[in-house]
Amino acid sequence: MKYLKSLSLFLFISFLLFTGMQCEKDETNKEEVLPAETQTGKGTFGCLVNGEVWLPRGKFPYAGLTTTIQFNILSIGASKSNTGISFGVRNMVDVGTYNLSLDINFVEYSVDTKIFKITEGILTVTKYDKVNQIISGKFWFKAKSSSGEIVEITEGRFDDKFTI
Repeated sequence: MKYLKSLSLFLFISFLLFTGMQCEKDETNKEEVLPAETQTGKGTFGCLVNGEVWLPRGKFPYAGLTTTIQFNILSIGASKSNTGISFGVRNMVDVGTYNLSLDINFVEYSVDTKIFKITEGILTVTKYDKVNQIISGKFWFKAKSSSGEIVEITEGRFDDKFTI
């Protein structure tokens, strides 16, 4: 009888371990897609970098996306392993289109220590809800490294809650 209880317990634990291992998600086969263009503060950000989907991915305890608005300056930082996209858009006061290549704005794409500075681009704010602290929009830009390498960021979109 004691043998059957021990065997039952062993089989039960083995079953849990086996099925638990089967539930692990296989991220290598999952095709990444851009997030939908929403306006609800979902905490999403995505774009195409030279035609490839790019989504931020933070590692605990750091978020892959941070958004702040202070003194009418919209700051967005998105990161994924060794790459990052950063915006600093001055005089952002309402929905509308903002020229990212103006000298008062800061936009860059980085890979490791290589920095790509903006040459042209547009950010369109489609929702700016100060009460619920939600900002949503779309963007695109081209940027160039000091060695002349060019990167094209297209179909960019974001929908996040901002901090003040």
